[in-house]
Amino acid sequence: MNPLIIHAHSSHVNKVIFSPNEKFLVSAGFSGELKLWDVENGELLQRFEGHTKTVNGIEFADQGETLLSGSADGSFRKWNVATGECTDTLNEQKKGIGSLILAKDQSFVVTSSPDYMLAVRPLPEGEISNRIKADKKNVGIMALNQSSTLVATGGMGNYIRFYNVSTGNLVTSIDAHDTAVMSFQFFDNDEKGVSIGYMGDVKVWDLQKNEVLRECKIGEKGYYSLDVSPDETQVAISMPYQVSLLNLHDLEEDSILYVKPKGNYGISYSPSGQYLGLASADKRVRVWRMNTK
Repeated sequence: MNPLIIHAHSSHVNKVIFSPNEKFLVSAGFSGELKLWDVENGELLQRFEGHTKTVNGIEFADQGETLLSGSADGSFRKWNVATGECTDTLNEQKKGIGSLILAKDQSFVVTSSPDYMLAVRPLPEGEISNRIKADKKNVGIMALNQSSTLVATGGMGNYIRFYNVSTGNLVTSIDAHDTAVMSFQFFDNDEKGVSIGYMGDVKVWDLQKNEVLRECKIGEKGYYSLDVSPDETQVAISMPYQVSLLNLHDLEEDSILYVKPKGNYGISYSPSGQYLGLASADKRVRVWRMNTK
């Protein structure tokens, strides 16, 4: 499969997401760059100008009419997608926002920063209502479960930890990977999860028992990120020089998508699974049209 390659940014691209209708994608990167693209032809449709440092988290809201973003410049912003106008800005996290996830019902977002491993922001206001101080460097949120009651955190260190969103209490933790947990996602009605570590080991978890169901090794030390396909049959993993597509049920390799850059970061399926997007260090976004039934 040959991807659509978009020459997107002036520096690294670290995040990419698709709009709910799959007609558009947004890319986020260094120097505050945040852009909207046509999925079919790669045409630049909009620039969202206002962030001054790396944009680390992006989410569509309001059926794709609103874009939410969090940046290393410390600001949480809302944007009108059609006009590119910034409609709201909150600047209370001076050390920056490292990640951002929107709840399924869009009633709140959770963010991470160097100071706060987890901060809950009710919408539409977006001001922090509950927070958990960071007890380690480079640890933050990775995923919300389907009911948006549980948030998974990871990063430097061996553990994936699960917190109750409402109370901020630690629910449970898993000794998951050596050195660092790079990425994690829930699936199968939140009864299972899949994670990848810094050493290139992939693990599927029974979250009811906190036990490994299956595991494999796909690489050496490096940066990895993953996303689960909407039908939950496949996990896509970005890694140096390639994207690995694994069957989620047995972790056998379905396919490898080779790319030129060593640094590959955010990876995302579109809502139906028709497209797969990759953000890379070579300033480009790649979009594959997947074989869907």
